[in-house]
Amino acid sequence: MIGTDTILLWTSPVVLITAVLIVRRRASFTRTLAALAMTGYALVVVSATLFPLPIDAGAIASRKAIVGFSYNLIPLETVRDSLTGPRGSGTVNLLIGNLLLLAPLTFLGAVLWPRLRSWRRALLLGFSVSLSIELLQLTISAVLGFSYKIFDIDDLVLNTVGALIGYAVFVVLQALTVRLRRQQANRGPGSGSL
Repeated sequence: MIGTDTILLWTSPVVLITAVLIVRRRASFTRTLAALAMTGYALVVVSATLFPLPIDAGAIASRKAIVGFSYNLIPLETVRDSLTGPRGSGTVNLLIGNLLLLAPLTFLGAVLWPRLRSWRRALLLGFSVSLSIELLQLTISAVLGFSYKIFDIDDLVLNTVGALIGYAVFVVLQALTVRLRRQQANRGPGSGSL
């Protein structure tokens, strides 16, 4: 089994290389922090959505006999079932986890790349990344012969809405930052109190 810890161990050098490249470019502190956060975030998303990955033939065969193959193509069916069924960690994982999964992507993306500073691009980015994750999960399941990770249209919907939430947080924080800078500029350099 290729587990999450193995993937994070193998990919830790990516974070280090990213840090070195950013420092060499002499980026601002904010951009450096955002780039490191984006690199770490991307590794966590890949780890959480695609791993652990079974590679043992015996484990695959026994899992195939028990699990079968399933997917959900009916929008909001899983959300409805989670809300009307017994409350528990599954509901929290589905609704909050999927809603927040791509919020950092559009938030950090807008910090790093000004071209991503529109709600349409945030929507497109969130949808594209979520669809890619779901298709990869479906492909892995098809190769293994059982639903290792389930393709669910609700994940696509929740991830995309979450991407818009991340972008909205960026817009609000950017507006607050601009407002604070204007207030400080209006006060002037000698107006501080002591």
